Amino acid sequence: SCIHKYTKREIHTRKFFNLKLTITLILNLSPNPLSLSLSLSHTHTHTHTYALPLILTTQAIIHAARGRGQIVLACATSGIAALNLPKGATAHSVFKIPVKNLGAESVLAITAQSGRAELMRRACLIVWDEISMAHRHAPETVSRTLQILRGDPRPFGGCPTLWMGDFHQIPPVVLGGNRAKITQASVLSSPLWPAFARNTMELRENMRVKNALREVGVTRALELEEWNNYLMRLGKGTEPVIRDNLVRVREDMILPPCPNGEPAGVSELIDYVYGRQPPHLPGRPDNSGDAVARREYAPRVKEVSTFYSDKTFIIPTNKDVTEFNEKVMERLKGQEMTFVRADDVVQDGTD
Repeated sequence: SCIHKYTKREIHTRKFFNLKLTITLILNLSPNPLSLSLSLSHTHTHTHTYALPLILTTQAIIHAARGRGQIVLACATSGIAALNLPKGATAHSVFKIPVKNLGAESVLAITAQSGRAELMRRACLIVWDEISMAHRHAPETVSRTLQILRGDPRPFGGCPTLWMGDFHQIPPVVLGGNRAKITQASVLSSPLWPAFARNTMELRENMRVKNALREVGVTRALELEEWNNYLMRLGKGTEPVIRDNLVRVREDMILPPCPNGEPAGVSELIDYVYGRQPPHLPGRPDNSGDAVARREYAPRVKEVSTFYSDKTFIIPTNKDVTEFNEKVMERLKGQEMTFVRADDVVQDGTD
């Protein structure tokens, strides 16, 4: 009952999305693990808008289980997502998933007599975030190995498993793969998926739009709702196409043409984001310099850093990243410096 009180308080006071899910999970966490498989998916493409209640609910589940002395393996496909989970880590780190040559017959790099193997046997819950980004061979390898370690033929050796992800977002990366190969690499194509598909719970309420109606007014809320609907149509493939499976980009996302009538290019995009004369860092004053300059240096550095940290280009390829960086660097004043990272410390035999 103490566990139920904890989850209810966490869920109701913060208006979490599903009390039934949490209670069901907690009731099924026992020393004799049940074959419980659940999948949580975002039905919208505003990841952070919908992820907050999901993350907080998941944290409540993890804390409640660990509060009973049970072992929860919390992981994510990406390192950033793992930071949102209590004592979370990447799936490759938690399960020792092979990085190279991961295939349909792979097993985890864990020996049956190791301490990690014992941890896998005693685990009462697996939480895996951003599962939509994982190659299907990763969870299949985990499931296959846990079946051996736990002596249980059920998926993941009978350990209750919670998957979270948004299939509107980045799919698994397949080197040189076409659409068919990428689809085949998704967990949606895995034989494990039917067990999760039967117990999928979706997040449907857009909290950003809901809060905007109260905080910034009807006009802004309608703009956000229209933007959300546009992204939803793109994600579902229902946005009308112009030709060759291409969709029309919204007018407010297109830069105006150049004065000579040519379409805007990289330079015009940089001008739009940074302006034609972006601020530059002031020179560092020495101790013998002007006291006013020394006093104004730190606030000026903060002002300039804030200017750039609030502006971001999302660029798909490293080649384009390099081109953008070079063009932006050409516009910045001051001395250019390159800092080289040291991967290893080399002993040269001298002091």
